[in-house]
Amino acid sequence: MRLRKALFASVLALLPTMAEATAPLGMLDRAMAQGNVGRVIKTFPGPGGLTGVVIDRDGDKAIIYLTPDGRYMISGIVADLSNGKNITSIDGEKYVGNLGIVHGARAAQIAFQCANLSGVTVGPKGAKNEIIGVFDPTTPQGKKIMAAMMGETGNLAHQGKLNILDIKMVVLGTNAPGFLSVPNQDRARLMPALLKGLPMPAPSPIGQGLANRNETVLKGIPLKPPFLVLYLPQAHVEAAMSTDNLLQVQSMFGAASMMAPNIPGGQP
Repeated sequence: MRLRKALFASVLALLPTMAEATAPLGMLDRAMAQGNVGRVIKTFPGPGGLTGVVIDRDGDKAIIYLTPDGRYMISGIVADLSNGKNITSIDGEKYVGNLGIVHGARAAQIAFQCANLSGVTVGPKGAKNEIIGVFDPTTPQGKKIMAAMMGETGNLAHQGKLNILDIKMVVLGTNAPGFLSVPNQDRARLMPALLKGLPMPAPSPIGQGLANRNETVLKGIPLKPPFLVLYLPQAHVEAAMSTDNLLQVQSMFGAASMMAPNIPGGQP
């Protein structure tokens, strides 16, 4: 209970408890290699008895944590809810360098700017909480981010937690004008075809205008796509980051899922 009050994160893997202190890292290395997540390059003392781990994936470094018993790997935005400090960001700057996580008022400002972006929105109309993803599905990385967001959105819906927030996906690239030429409900139906790289509807003047406006708005946002925004003002959580791996997508959605009980209407 103490850990839950002090931290929020997404639990991504279950690891057997090992007798020797170094054994869990060996298991972690193998689990990460199987999932193409990366490799362990450093460990350090984490908050609340956690073990901090620096991982490397194709030259990009990230912070994860292991629970004291070595059973769980925790990834994402780990926060001290007693003072609002972003522990992942603090540890990242200390052990890796700037991880590029924006939080607090700066993240809220990015969320406000993203309100001017056109995309496809899934969830209740007028929701006060939101997860935003901005990506180009014609690129390999953008396609992975899009697929991960679609899958995680389905998971939230299955958990009955899509009632307290919406998911906004902003499509960039050559397919954006055609995609944005249809109403929101039709964009949702086009998502599987977009993911497969199938042709989009012919661009209309409105769709082209929306795509152009997206590019203009993005010039004022201090993050380069693909990026993610977690905006949960009703839980006092705001964060934004450029993303280069699927762990970060899972982390954002995992954080939203764990914080749902703190949001009006999100209690089971």
